[in-house]
Amino acid sequence: MPTEAANTARKPGLIKHKEVWLVDDRQDGRSAWTRVGTAYEKSDGSWTIRLSALPVSGGRMNIRDPGRRVDERNAE
Repeated sequence: MPTEAANTARKPGLIKHKEVWLVDDRQDGRSAWTRVGTAYEKSDGSWTIRLSALPVSGGRMNIRDPGRRVDERNAE
């Protein structure tokens, strides 16, 4: 089975991607971040979002540039 990177490399019109994170606020005032997918911007400005998990409780989703450390994300 081809990897997601191999699949997207062959698709025309995909310009850049971002990471999709599920953010759950904890009782200690910090947030728990779980990567749940990838968002791809297409050449027409629209976005395709591929999720590998869905939230089952409250929380929020956040779309970020790839490669940032989780510590930096918790600073919000």
